[in-house]
Amino acid sequence: MFENKDNLNSSESESDGNSLAGHMSAFFNRNHENNFSLTNLPVPLLIVDESGTVLNCNQEALEFLNCSEDELNFSLFEMIPPDYQPYTTTLLDSAKATGKPQMGEMILVLKDGKETRVKIFINLYVRKKEDVLFTIVIADLSDVKQFYEEKLFEIELKYRELAESINEGIYMTEWSTITKVNTPLLKIFGYSESEVIGRRVWEFVVPEYREKIKKISLQKIKQMDNSPVEVQVLRKNGTRFWAEVRINIFKEEHKIFGVLSDITNRKAVEKALKESELKYRSVVDTMNEGVVMRDISGKVVTWNQAAERILDMTSEEMPFFNILAPHWKAVKEDGSAFDINEHPAVISLSTGKAVQNVIMGIHTKTGTFRWIRTNSAPVMNNNKGTIKAAVSSFSDITYLKTTENKLREINSIKDKLFSIIAHDLKSPYNAQMGFLELLMDADQHHTPEQRKQFIQMLYESTRQSFALLDNLLVWSRNQTGKTPFQPKEFDIVEMIDNAVKIFELSAAVKKIAIKTKIAQSNFIVRADYEMTNTVLHNLLSNAIKFTPSKGTISISCKPAKRNQLTVSVKDTGIGMSEEFVEKLFVSDDIHSTPGTENEKGTGLGLFICKEFVERNGGRIWVKSALGKGTTFFFTIGSAGKHEPGQCKCILNIEDVYNEIIKNPEVTARFNNDVAFAFYQSFKTFKNKDFQVFSNKLNKLIDQYQLESLSQFAKCFNQNYSTCEKNQLNICFRELEKLFDKLNFMPIINPR
Repeated sequence: MFENKDNLNSSESESDGNSLAGHMSAFFNRNHENNFSLTNLPVPLLIVDESGTVLNCNQEALEFLNCSEDELNFSLFEMIPPDYQPYTTTLLDSAKATGKPQMGEMILVLKDGKETRVKIFINLYVRKKEDVLFTIVIADLSDVKQFYEEKLFEIELKYRELAESINEGIYMTEWSTITKVNTPLLKIFGYSESEVIGRRVWEFVVPEYREKIKKISLQKIKQMDNSPVEVQVLRKNGTRFWAEVRINIFKEEHKIFGVLSDITNRKAVEKALKESELKYRSVVDTMNEGVVMRDISGKVVTWNQAAERILDMTSEEMPFFNILAPHWKAVKEDGSAFDINEHPAVISLSTGKAVQNVIMGIHTKTGTFRWIRTNSAPVMNNNKGTIKAAVSSFSDITYLKTTENKLREINSIKDKLFSIIAHDLKSPYNAQMGFLELLMDADQHHTPEQRKQFIQMLYESTRQSFALLDNLLVWSRNQTGKTPFQPKEFDIVEMIDNAVKIFELSAAVKKIAIKTKIAQSNFIVRADYEMTNTVLHNLLSNAIKFTPSKGTISISCKPAKRNQLTVSVKDTGIGMSEEFVEKLFVSDDIHSTPGTENEKGTGLGLFICKEFVERNGGRIWVKSALGKGTTFFFTIGSAGKHEPGQCKCILNIEDVYNEIIKNPEVTARFNNDVAFAFYQSFKTFKNKDFQVFSNKLNKLIDQYQLESLSQFAKCFNQNYSTCEKNQLNICFRELEKLFDKLNFMPIINPR
């Protein structure tokens, strides 16, 4: 043994440098000088040659191998099972070839026949010429295994005590089969341990979701997904409850550690909150007022459908809504820009105060201008008393504001009319009564010529009074949107001739000649006959009124562009200044101007002419200069190449009406958005306004599936894109009938 190192260190051994003993002696001498001896190692150590023969070992090796010192010089391979012998040979060869330590695990069969698992560490001990020795250190793994098994058992006991003391269910699975459970899990489900062990986890899921959870479980194992899952499961008694399962996956061992929590109460609370939110949402979404909630940073966190409608925004755009962004061009009632610090929501978030009835105008992304009335109130954090959000409500008051402005306009016109009527209508009646008194006075002897002159003057005064009253009636009827529009084909030349005959006497009184300059005997047009006749009569009346004695009036009619005719009424009268011309067709500048012989009027005639001409799809303009006469022009559609406008846009008004009124939100949208755009386009008769109206109508039809209105929308789109204004007037008139049935008030006079 290594304890015989005195013999190994003898002089004889030292002199024999080629002997194995000499090598061993030199090795131990070197280690002895370093105060280190292999014999002192606390683990079994062997010295073997290349064949595996054990040449020497320490005391720990003898005890481990269960052999005596006399039994040395046996082969290590005698203790190694055949399956491990090639492996051991490989380790020895590797140590010899590389000079580096080698290690590996194997089974050793001890002298008493006992098998034990060991770990061996092989080092090259000495190599000189053909003599090669190895040191082998043996580590008994059975002791280590036992030690760790004991420690593991102690830890397992502690964790089992912990697992049993918590309220959550714990289980372990191997290959998806339950292998261990804690008592709380058994109590939750109402099973005994034997009824749970060996079953698959998804067997406890309610039947209708069992296959789905099985797929989810296998997918989670495959993807190493530890995220929790909420699932409805079954107790032994058949009752259902909601559980949350959190897992930890040991993929290499095919094991899962799971924790199950009963979340039935939590789900009940969530359900109650969801139902409460649905009730709140259903109430809020039926409101006509927009509602928006912003958090403390000003970000929109929730809103209702009315907010989307009023702001012309989608649900994807609402979270980024900032009403004072540059493109909104928010303004105050006086037209000045709206400062962000004055916005009700900003005030509520910064000061915690409620703000009410703030009016602002905005331009939506579609270019529509709207007036809105906004209120805002803070939402406080009850625990801390701090502001956590602000709720703003706003309503579309465009209709009210426009109506208000229109009422102001009408009141202004009314005041001017009353002053005109009080002065100008009174004078003709005074003149008429004077002439009648002269004619009735028996004491006065008038010649037939004088009587004829009185009658002519009385007629002219009566005609002027009638024209004044007629214009007043026409204007008032037009303001309420009740002027009927009935386009038809007629000969404009015949209408001109009839008008000349009517006004011949008035012109003759002032010795004015009326001439017509028309290239052909007839011009067939398509328009509203009464409106066109009113326009022609007003222009002739004005020409006579402002043409001095012995003047001339010329009426012409000739073809124009876009399949229209241009009618002109030219006089040699007093003319007008450029400034006066600019105010002729402005409704808020209505005034009466006396004629060349102090003829009276209301000032409404030209205003009515403009409305009627535009209503028929034409335009009216004037050329004039002081002292050089005046020429009025207006266009009217020729019937020569037009398709008759007889298409019925709304096939069944009753169906449309019923479809609109059954949904209050549709009714509100139709009144606030579509009606406003309709009257605006009806007023201007311009393609850009037609397009706005068409877009709003189509958006409403798509959103609420208003199939009964789709035919109208299709017909309208086709007519405005082809500039078929006669047919557009028919479409507008049919829609007006629908608005009358819905009791929608016109906010802009249709033209």
